[in-house]
Amino acid sequence: MSAAHADPPSMTAAFPAALGPDVRAVTALLPPLSHGPHWEAHGSVLLPVRLYHPEPAADVPAALTPRQRLVLHCLFAAHHDGYVRQRHAAHVAGADESWAVPFVVRLTGEYVLEIVADIRARLTEALVPGSEARRVYGRFAGEHPEFLSVTERRAVSYWNEYQRWRFPEFAAHPAAAVLELLRAAAVEATGRAWPRQTRVPRGAR
Repeated sequence: MSAAHADPPSMTAAFPAALGPDVRAVTALLPPLSHGPHWEAHGSVLLPVRLYHPEPAADVPAALTPRQRLVLHCLFAAHHDGYVRQRHAAHVAGADESWAVPFVVRLTGEYVLEIVADIRARLTEALVPGSEARRVYGRFAGEHPEFLSVTERRAVSYWNEYQRWRFPEFAAHPAAAVLELLRAAAVEATGRAWPRQTRVPRGAR
C-alpha cells in the first residue's frame, strides 16, 4: 500500500518514537516541498519510498550526530534519483540499529542493480554468524515475513523484467544472495523456516 504525504515531519512515522527529536532535527534541514514523500506500508512497517528533497550539501551530515546522520542516510536511500539512493544506501547497509534494517531490506527489491550489489557486499561482511548485525536482521526477518515476501517477489519481478538476460537464473542475482542471508539469519533468530517465494538455489538447504 502506498500513499503521499506533504508534511515532512510525518517522516517520524518511519522511526521509533524515541528517535522523534533526531528525525525532526534532520527534516528541519530539508526545504519544504509541495508534494511527497510517497509511503509504503506492509503490516507494521511504514517507510518513505520516494523522497523528492534536494540532496543536502556535503557539509550538512558533518553537523549532525552519528544517529542523525544515519537517519538522514535512511531517508535519502529512498530518494527518487537512483544515484542519490546508492550514495546513501552505502551508509545504511550493514548498520546494526534495528530501526535502519527495514530501509536496507527494502533496497534488496531495488531495480537499480548497483544498489543491490552494494547491499550484498556490505551484508555479506556484516551478517557473519554470531554478529550483532546478524541477530538484529534475523529478528526483523522473523517478525516481518510479509514484508520480506513482498521484497522477494519484487526482486524476482525486476530480475525477470530487466536483468534476466544478464542472470539467466535468479539464484545468480545479487538480491538472491541477500535474501539467503536474511533467510539464514531469520532461522537462527527464530528457529522457524522463512517461507520461500523462489526455487532453492543450488547448494542451499
